[in-house]
Amino acid sequence: MVNNMMRTHHGVGGGRLILILGTFLLLVTQDVHGAREYYGKLIGQLTTYAHKVSGKVYAVDEDTLFIKDFTYDGLGPDAYFWIGTGKNGDPSPSGVLVPYPDDYSDREPPVLRDFDHEDVILHLPPGYKVKEIAWLSVWCRRFTVNFGDVKIPKNLKVPQRKVLPEFKRLAHGVRSGNITILDSRTFYIPNLYYDGAGPDAFFWVGTGTEPHTGGRKIPNEKGSLDVLSGYEGEDIEITLPEELTVYDIDWLSMWCISYKHNFGHVLIPKQGLDVPPSLDKFKRAVKSSSRSTPYPIPYHIYTNTRNNHHHHHHNNNNFNKKSSSTVATPKAQRPKDSYSNCRDLLNKDVQLQWEVDGEYVKFKLSGRISEKQWVALGFSPMKGRTQMVGADAVVVYHTPNQREKFHADDYYMSAKSQCDGKDGVCPDKRIGGKNDVQVLGGARRNGVTTVQFRKPMKPMDKNWDMALDGEEINIFVAIGNLNGRNEANYHFGQRTGSEAHKQKSHHNHEHHVVNYHNEKRTSPEEDIRIAPKGTNDHSCIKLIDESPAENGPSLRPWPSNIIEGVTNFTARIGPTGGKRGYTVITGNPSWGIAWFINDQLIPEIYVERGQTYHFWVEGGDDSGNPAKYHPFYITNSSEGGYGQKSEYEQSQQKVYAGVDYDIAGYPFPTAAGRYCEWEHKTVDKSATSETFQDFMKTLNLVCEDGRPSQLSWTVSMDAPDLLYYQCYTHNNLGWKIHVVNSGERVTRDTLNSSSPSGGATLSVLSLAISSFLVITAAI
Repeated sequence: MVNNMMRTHHGVGGGRLILILGTFLLLVTQDVHGAREYYGKLIGQLTTYAHKVSGKVYAVDEDTLFIKDFTYDGLGPDAYFWIGTGKNGDPSPSGVLVPYPDDYSDREPPVLRDFDHEDVILHLPPGYKVKEIAWLSVWCRRFTVNFGDVKIPKNLKVPQRKVLPEFKRLAHGVRSGNITILDSRTFYIPNLYYDGAGPDAFFWVGTGTEPHTGGRKIPNEKGSLDVLSGYEGEDIEITLPEELTVYDIDWLSMWCISYKHNFGHVLIPKQGLDVPPSLDKFKRAVKSSSRSTPYPIPYHIYTNTRNNHHHHHHNNNNFNKKSSSTVATPKAQRPKDSYSNCRDLLNKDVQLQWEVDGEYVKFKLSGRISEKQWVALGFSPMKGRTQMVGADAVVVYHTPNQREKFHADDYYMSAKSQCDGKDGVCPDKRIGGKNDVQVLGGARRNGVTTVQFRKPMKPMDKNWDMALDGEEINIFVAIGNLNGRNEANYHFGQRTGSEAHKQKSHHNHEHHVVNYHNEKRTSPEEDIRIAPKGTNDHSCIKLIDESPAENGPSLRPWPSNIIEGVTNFTARIGPTGGKRGYTVITGNPSWGIAWFINDQLIPEIYVERGQTYHFWVEGGDDSGNPAKYHPFYITNSSEGGYGQKSEYEQSQQKVYAGVDYDIAGYPFPTAAGRYCEWEHKTVDKSATSETFQDFMKTLNLVCEDGRPSQLSWTVSMDAPDLLYYQCYTHNNLGWKIHVVNSGERVTRDTLNSSSPSGGATLSVLSLAISSFLVITAAI
């Protein structure tokens, strides 16, 4: 366009037009979202009242301010950055201190030094958002004087992270969770899979409607431009080079340069794209060990200690400590294991202690668990009852072989299912949020894992976090097994709610393998409430880790069920049977649900080569609801989960029935049907059910509308001796299929050796063997 104008307009007038237009375009680009000049949403200039305070203030995101060219002569005796929400909109002593720099190591933040046109990044204290504060000031506490300020408009539109779709799945098993643009140069890619087989693959960006050879490669999460290796569900961040921002590109791809092939990509919409700026070049290198807390702390927390140091300024009558306190002052130091509040939960397998700690609630969560398990504290979104969906939770666990041994991870529960990167029981970090929980310490003693942590009373991210500043909140606690990512799934070993902890267990250690699948659906769940800011809610007699657990008698596992001589099967979903069922039968961890074949929990099935068998599948056909979507298939994999595997992992499995392929070569399941599930009538009664038949009496079959799906399978003559029936979308729901030649029968020794529990129910098999012997004798 400019070139055409240069050819059309001659003389001085045309030159001026070109110069004006070019300057205008440059200014627009740089002022709005240019790679070098974008600092966020402009709030305004600091008004100068004293000590040469000046600078231009921007809103970076909800929690961060940026001051460009900040100037201050440093002569104020007790000056700090100061924010407030005052109704009159003017700075006052009741404000809150924002420490700068925030990597200080002393007990209190330093007094502001002199600045000469320097760039400053301010992180607001927990619980404060840019759009909720009325002003920013350079304030002298000692003399209660405002040196300079800027007013923050009530209708300020603050830049926000942008959530994009997942990578389009095109080749080499590339897939991911929903991708988030964290700032103008940073992408967060959760749950990334790629088989690593591309010979010349890189992260690749460019302009246009889809990836092409005209793009450019960008560094991986390690800052390297080496050829990409494989990813197996990692959560990564990648950063554009300094000269690029997301406003300069239209897509992000995983691209093979040599073969000019797009493995998968995501488009970047320009409509409504208003993300925070990247301020990496202004950030100082901060060592995580250089400070005692990861958050800026308001001034009132330091009030008492400050005046005990002789080298600081003396008290001034004009300085009103009480008026400056916006949050309750922390309690005096307590004994190590003494909190204001304490509750024993889950039949004393979990102990919860808590108390207010400034703008946080400090928790001590202890669980009698193994080192491969977790214990969780959940906060219900509903008042007066426990609700899982929409709950905010903290999951704590111990990893003795890692550098960081004790963990407290922030979770959000959008669905009752495994996390798929966007829905389910997910760590906040996997769905675009952040872990706002700070670990304070931990211990492992007498079979009890204890983690102390604190959580802001006001949510850092309202999309996923619950407020803890109300009078009461409903809670639940749960125990379960860690998966391979050191994450929790929905299907808990034990949990409160649904009268679960009202039932006194005969065996205190039973939770190590019990898997509680469903909430109670027939009546409201249990109402367990705490007051986060309360005191003296203390019913614990002793600390949970003071003595080892009392081991009750071990539970006798149910013998394996056997089905033989049958050609028609029903396949439904049901609970795993706790310590008597799936885990002890298979030796594998369970997801809390398993296949019920002909209403038997994961029986071993015997089939003959050359024979045709029919499975009527009722595993759920709603792919949008992962908790109720369990297509049935037959494979040589003892784990299953074909649909969630990478392309390479799929190549290591052989499928014998239940999976087909579209014209592009992508697999899809063929047998799902309506959803039918054997549900607990009340709570899991497996521990008190001596036989599986007794256990079945505690279940109800609940089926949704629809029809079963039929899977017919003719066993090939070259089929191996051992196969498995499994779930297409999840791991570890099925068990063994024994393939034999026509007329063969199995012996009791074979049955015993095939089951980890060492037993077998002969049922139909006994009748078949007896009939065979009678016929043989008659001949």
